[in-house]
Amino acid sequence: VNLLAAASPAVKAAAPGLPVIGPAVANLNTDWLEQTFRLGALQYVDGVVLHPYSYPVSADALDDTLTRVDALVREYNNGVSKPLWITEHGWPTGTNARAVSEREQAANIARSAVISAAHDAARYYVYDLVSDGTDPAETEQNFGLLRAADDARGAYTPKPAFVAYSTAAAQLAGATPAGRDDTVDGVRQFLFDTPDGPLRVLWSDAPQTVRLSGDAALAVTDAYGRTDTLDASGGDVFVSVDADPLFVRGPVTGTASTETALRLDAGVVGVDVAGQWSVAGRSDGASTSWRLTLPDGRSFTQATAGSETTTTAVTAPAPRETGTYETVAHVYEGDRTAGILRASTDIAEPVTLSGTQAISADGVDVLRLRLANASPRDLPLEGLSYTLAGTSAQADVPTTLPASDAVTVDLPLPDLTERQTFSAEAMVDGTTVRAEGAVAPLVIDDAFGAAKRSITVDGALDDLGDLTPATFEAEGTTTPPTSDDQSARAWITWDDDALSVSVDVVDDVHDQPATGANIWQGDSVQFTVAGGAPGAATAWHEFGMALTSEGPQLYRWLSVGEGAGTVPGAQVAVSRDEDTHHTVYEVSVPWSALAGVDRDASLLSSAIIVNEADGDGRDGYLAWGGGIAAEKDSAQFHPVRLLAAPDPEPGEGGGTPGDGGTAPVEPTPAPAVGSTAAPDTSGALARTGTPSVAGLLLPAVAALALGAGAVLLRRRTARR
Repeated sequence: VNLLAAASPAVKAAAPGLPVIGPAVANLNTDWLEQTFRLGALQYVDGVVLHPYSYPVSADALDDTLTRVDALVREYNNGVSKPLWITEHGWPTGTNARAVSEREQAANIARSAVISAAHDAARYYVYDLVSDGTDPAETEQNFGLLRAADDARGAYTPKPAFVAYSTAAAQLAGATPAGRDDTVDGVRQFLFDTPDGPLRVLWSDAPQTVRLSGDAALAVTDAYGRTDTLDASGGDVFVSVDADPLFVRGPVTGTASTETALRLDAGVVGVDVAGQWSVAGRSDGASTSWRLTLPDGRSFTQATAGSETTTTAVTAPAPRETGTYETVAHVYEGDRTAGILRASTDIAEPVTLSGTQAISADGVDVLRLRLANASPRDLPLEGLSYTLAGTSAQADVPTTLPASDAVTVDLPLPDLTERQTFSAEAMVDGTTVRAEGAVAPLVIDDAFGAAKRSITVDGALDDLGDLTPATFEAEGTTTPPTSDDQSARAWITWDDDALSVSVDVVDDVHDQPATGANIWQGDSVQFTVAGGAPGAATAWHEFGMALTSEGPQLYRWLSVGEGAGTVPGAQVAVSRDEDTHHTVYEVSVPWSALAGVDRDASLLSSAIIVNEADGDGRDGYLAWGGGIAAEKDSAQFHPVRLLAAPDPEPGEGGGTPGDGGTAPVEPTPAPAVGSTAAPDTSGALARTGTPSVAGLLLPAVAALALGAGAVLLRRRTARR
């Protein structure tokens, strides 16, 4: 603030028309920002600088951040806002645990442009134009909208984000914010006025279909610039909405959710993909016929009467490669173009080979190889070989791989002293399939024992009393822990459907000002789940749970192929007792949401931290294991063994690894409703699953086109 006080008048004296912006901060910390505002920083700046990185969390975190910052500005500036300058923002692609896919990068940058426009941000600059390198494991090398000069795919070739950002800039040219529409649950809708008429931008984290009402043609443009025209004059139209922004230009008079949808089953290479097409009847109840057309020309028809929804089977063309398979279908009512439906699914080879570190039924550390056959016929199996730690061998397998079945082989592991990679290959019906991965040192007796037990997610610990908890140690706190503040214990349990984590925290002051992706900044619990022994996984899941002003929330920051955000099918409960200063956190995450973690392997790795805050931001944390806050490193997790029923006796397989366990403790009773710091949410159960915008985006796009860097300097973000 002293620097601003000295520099701002000097700048104004030399160049009165030049805006002074600040206070510049490498990573956005709203508590630090508030301290500068309290000291008078706002009187010396014309605009507030933000670097609101949130990767790998989605762009929706930006919406919450801009809302909070604007509220702070008005609080300390007599109710008056100041322009917000977003001078660095982006997502790295690659294989790092905090990187995202190129498709996710594109969606997030386009969404951020829309959110910035909706908040009247003065500028929005993407970091950066060109990637700095080609190592996919290094986030700092992969922020570019264009690939690096020495990229094997071609110098300066565009990533999808380059096109998506350009599309957003073109759609938002000349636009001014006109509000939001929250009528469809789970769908973000931002409204703008433009010289060409009203513009509506929609997206949703979970794919769904939205019905649009209107009385004229609507131009629908996807994130990559493809435009289709729907005829709303003869009835409602419908569009698929997913993570990619969808731009709808024209007079929309209403929106609603609809059961109309196209869904595809998981498939295999070389076989037509099966699916289902559902269509809801007209909103006026009139009987009619519908036709769905796929890009290859195949068509399917069905009729509706009244408001009923009908469903018919469809098939899409056989995929030629593995990965994500996508298709776009047009739906017609007679000659009227009534809808655009998008669908995607995962495509695998008919035969797949996978490997994971596991604990066998007789308690041995093994490499488990699994050869699966998704085809409808038995296939000849000519052999299975593997290489581990420089040694190659043949596995003992049958000569036939049964149809729609699998062959599993457990290979005992030697006493490992460091992480080792493995590779395996099998010859099936004349085709070679391969797998590779890693295993890591494991002392099974030191693993935390996770009892097989179904718990009720209600914010009470009444179903864990005979189990031994994990214990925590303080990290980075300025105030030493006491018997009334900063202590915690945790339990991990499981059943056939889900993995559960329960945490009991003693905390004299409950402080949680944030929601969603920012809950780590206040009182909260973060935990990780990775497949295999500690250090084996290069990608894993990281979750957080908190009692917020909106009630209990669960958020996922890191995942294996799922993206950041809420977790469909998960349950979370948080209760707070102000009399005893106990906060109880409970969560149940379905195994289906834990890609890369094999329940049947009886082995995973995990760490847990309890964030501490008393009103001035996070003040350190309590930790069971590492690899979450100081750095992202699965080698610092604890091994967790999924114990078979019946439950172990107290003191066996529990406690902090290596400490022999601790004595069983009595559960903390659930507090009465109304005792929570968040009004009316105690013990609650939540299920998670102006100026023209041309000046905001077009200069940045022009700079990109000219090869100019949008941002001068990339600074390392603070660790979450």
